[in-house]
Amino acid sequence: MISIITICLFLFNESTTFPVSQSTTIEPAVIECRYLENVMVDTLSKRIVGDTLILKAGRMSSAFYSKDLFFRDSLTAQPGGKEELRRLMLQYAREGRMSELTSNTSEYIYQNWPEGSITTRAKLEDLPVEFTEERELPEWTLMDSSKIILGYECQMAETDFRGRRWIAWYSTAVPISIGPWKLWGLPGLIFEAYDSKKEYSYSMTSISAEFPGEVVVFDWLGKGGKYTAITRKKYLRAYLGMESINAEMAKESGLGDFVTERNYDLRERDY
Repeated sequence: MISIITICLFLFNESTTFPVSQSTTIEPAVIECRYLENVMVDTLSKRIVGDTLILKAGRMSSAFYSKDLFFRDSLTAQPGGKEELRRLMLQYAREGRMSELTSNTSEYIYQNWPEGSITTRAKLEDLPVEFTEERELPEWTLMDSSKIILGYECQMAETDFRGRRWIAWYSTAVPISIGPWKLWGLPGLIFEAYDSKKEYSYSMTSISAEFPGEVVVFDWLGKGGKYTAITRKKYLRAYLGMESINAEMAKESGLGDFVTERNYDLRERDY
């Protein structure tokens, strides 16, 4: 178990080198966590798709992104990387392992960057977009329930946030007020979170303060590149439209069996 002393020691350790050339360091990370994200992509059939998400947290900021998304973006940022990715995709398709290269999202979410804000970088089709929003503090209600997750005693809390009722389990043994996605503001790290309908959930699978690396901003475009500025609500509406168009195009091309019909709502329902 990671103690308060261990966390404090890592606050002053030198950061490790982040293995991506197209990135900007915000600060050294003090902890790295991995979560299993489950998304119910069809509320009629109850079909769920999973993804592994990485949280790197520092003293002031954090980065949250898909492991598979980061792998693909890191690979294509290298010379010859796009060709290598195409080769891997063909190989994985033959072996029935395409899920190892796919992610639920194209988003990189940076909390408290800049200070007091949350910045999201994502792609709409092939268009890199960026939006910054106020770092809204969820109004948590602390509950009496407790349970053990990965050996840590966790307490329960609830909040209404962006159109959903969220239940979170946090541990004061890891005194970092952060969690997956845009959830934060509890007196400890969030180990598990899910909405009341269980359409979206995050369950921590690992936690480590040994060589956690850095909190960095990954850059698809490289130096001098410019992201298309967009608001959060415009992004959500565009995302909805993009998925509907993609599903329709897939049906017209005879690939309908490989596309999930949208029978669910977005994580944020206030668009």
